[in-house]
Amino acid sequence: MIEFCTKKRMIAAIVFLIGISVIVLVIENRFPIGNEFKNSLTRPHENSSEVECEDVHEIEVLAECRMCSSFEQKTMSYCKVTGYVEQVKCLSGANKGKEISRSCPQIAWVEERHFWIFEGCSLLVGFASYGIVFVRQRRLDRLLVEKVNRQIAAGV
Repeated sequence: MIEFCTKKRMIAAIVFLIGISVIVLVIENRFPIGNEFKNSLTRPHENSSEVECEDVHEIEVLAECRMCSSFEQKTMSYCKVTGYVEQVKCLSGANKGKEISRSCPQIAWVEERHFWIFEGCSLLVGFASYGIVFVRQRRLDRLLVEKVNRQIAAGV
């Protein structure tokens, strides 16, 4: 299919893809999506009766960050932000000694596992694409050799 593309079309497609990439980068920088999590650590969630620690640096983690269950994601406000929750204990302020559940970022090993799964899939797709191109090129080369042999046999 790519052999039907002219040089002009390929350049136009590359310029188009670069343009789309730049537009996406500008939009992502202009309207960052990660602000909900930053705000969730320092202030209570909307429609929430829960309290937060006043100083997010003076806490004790009681239970490590874990994925919320489907029930928790539907009912608990802190699970709606990131889908993960951790139990903490405030060490200072008005809520000293109080145990609080709050949102936390996705667990590092889960992110790393997702990254390596993506890389593996990309590698498989790359090898499959290479194999298909290699087989097609050999077929086209064979057809070209047969065509040349036919022309030589015909005396042209």
